[in-house]
Amino acid sequence: MGTTKTTYRVQGIPVDASPDDIKMIISQALGEDASRLDPTIHSLASDPYKPPNSSTNVATVTFKHTPKTLKDSDRLTADVTWDSKTHYITVDSSFGGFTPLNDAKTKLGSRMDVIAVSGLSSHPFGSWKARGGTFMWLRDEVAKTTEKARVLLYGYDTTLANSESFQDVSDIAQRLSSDLNAMRSGRTTSWVPTPIVFVAHSLGGLVMSEHYPDDFLSIYGLLLFGVPNGGIKTKYWMPIVDSQPNKNLIDSLAPDAYYLRNLQENFTKHKHIAFNQNHSDLPKFGSNYDENYRAIEPFFKECYDDALEVIHKRFNSEGSRLHF
Repeated sequence: MGTTKTTYRVQGIPVDASPDDIKMIISQALGEDASRLDPTIHSLASDPYKPPNSSTNVATVTFKHTPKTLKDSDRLTADVTWDSKTHYITVDSSFGGFTPLNDAKTKLGSRMDVIAVSGLSSHPFGSWKARGGTFMWLRDEVAKTTEKARVLLYGYDTTLANSESFQDVSDIAQRLSSDLNAMRSGRTTSWVPTPIVFVAHSLGGLVMSEHYPDDFLSIYGLLLFGVPNGGIKTKYWMPIVDSQPNKNLIDSLAPDAYYLRNLQENFTKHKHIAFNQNHSDLPKFGSNYDENYRAIEPFFKECYDDALEVIHKRFNSEGSRLHF
């Protein structure tokens, strides 16, 4: 029997644990035998909310069999004793907030952050994974082939059916801003500008754009997949949300929404790349040899080559104001 298709995030992993130790720690947290779960670790990176060289890592993991404790829940936290210390391990499949997929090998001040924001009624990890396959291009290609960039997923609640959320696009954008501040506030006492490249699909592009004030000096590039800057036909979504609290989110995506008119004016200059895909599959690639993936590869190379110099000059010209 092959591994389950669900990818899980594991937080709180001791930084000095070996791969075998990590598998044992995860299995102990889930209360199951390691030989049954047979966890596969696909990525391992420093917790972005902790200071550099902190004591915990974050992993993305798949299992040979779905953990019994996660069949009816998408999150579990348990205390595990390892190396004579107690560690609090959280395993989840929702990927809320920031999830790191790698550690940049260059030091702070000479690297950039690639932040992926998924779309409406989507999943922070699954949105970027090949349909019916295992290849997740941000983790399995971008994160593994660059030394200059840290790749992070950003997750937020975009559930439509049976949702109790009152948030609209502005609320989600504000949360993204506060999460960025939380992530970067603990990294170092001496602040240095870090270039940001946003990768966004659908609603994720609107969230990122709403969070894009004139003084957001750190943003170097945007890679947008099917972002409805002109709005969407909300009548198709209304039967799903009905009278739920998250109706506000769908209302904010209507073509006549005020902030969408502003976005249209702010993002008039951009390069189009046409993909022969449906909307949902736009950010999914079968492999690093996929012709659509190869079409966007030059964008990342340009960012790696130029972002640091451009952003540092931008901050120097703007004086000592601090912006993320």
